[in-house]
Parts: sequence; structure tokens; C-alpha cells
Amino acid sequence: MTLSELIELKEDINVCKLMLFKEEITTIPQETRFKIWLPKLESAQEKLSNFILENEGKDIIF
Repeated sequence: MTLSELIELKEDINVCKLMLFKEEITTIPQETRFKIWLPKLESAQEKLSNFILENEGKDIIF
């Protein structure tokens, strides 16, 4: 995974959290937001966790 991919993954996580929990987003009911965005958030977090586990203890140079 490249540095740009890691940055993109982190941005995806931030967008998902924003879409799920930002109270100002009222055009979509919260239940619908969770159906749409929660799987995307979980997928992004799993990718990040896998990367961290695969590289635990390694020096990562980008």
C-alpha cells in the first residue's frame, strides 16, 4: 500500500464518520445513512487494520 493509498483510506474513514454521525445532515434519515455508510466505514477500517497488522514491527518507508 502506498502513502497516497493510506491517505485516501484515512480520508474515506473520515468521510464515512462524517456522514454517519454529523447531526447537520438531516436530508437522509439516520437509519438510511447507517445502511449506506456503515459497511463502507467497516471496510475501510478493516483495510487499515490489516495494513497495520501486516506491517507491525516493520520500518515503513514511503
